[in-house]
Amino acid sequence: MESIKSTFFILIMILGVTWGALILRDQSFYYDKALELRSEAIDICMADDRSQNPDVYFYNIDQCQKVNHIEDFHITLFDYFILFFFGLPVLIGIGTMLIVGISLKSDQLNKKNTIVPGIGKGGRDYIDRRSEYEQDHGKKRFLLGLDNVNDIIKRNHFTKADYKDWFYFTAEIYIDEYPQHTKKCPPNELIKKLIWARDLIPVLYKETENAGKNHYKKLDLFIKKIEILRDL
Repeated sequence: MESIKSTFFILIMILGVTWGALILRDQSFYYDKALELRSEAIDICMADDRSQNPDVYFYNIDQCQKVNHIEDFHITLFDYFILFFFGLPVLIGIGTMLIVGISLKSDQLNKKNTIVPGIGKGGRDYIDRRSEYEQDHGKKRFLLGLDNVNDIIKRNHFTKADYKDWFYFTAEIYIDEYPQHTKKCPPNELIKKLIWARDLIPVLYKETENAGKNHYKKLDLFIKKIEILRDL
């Protein structure tokens, strides 16, 4: 429904702008200026006249005068009416859209600025790599996970959901595709990152220690698998 309203609003704006442009093209609000514009149009009309016969000349100029009416160059009361009922809403609409757009952008910036990084606090904007490594889906997926793991550690902005969303996700791909990603992230580096996440389990699950035990098991399993692969 909102998209239909937006489309209709845009069409009305385009119609109003187009109509206003057509009305104002080669026209004037002042009668004297309109006469000048008409005279210029008649001169252009007669520019190709090469007749030597006065009768033909006056016939041609008469035809040019008939084609270029003064009403075509002078904005009339009806034109004022059209401009008022189409031009004014367009201006109001454009102004409203600009104001609302600026307001929404400001709200988004304020919302973003109110996000405070921390352990257990949400709101981190995850890093996306959809535009990169399109030809290598596996590499793309691993880098997506690794970049977010690095971002979490760098910002110290970590939640319970990040265990599964990013740390498990990255470790699983790394192990399944070993040693494909070792140049980008050596085994010891990934182990350190997993240990970092493991050490924060007591902080995130201080009120529900039993819920955090599964994370200990899962992370220790990932670390053990990576160590085995490293030592082969």
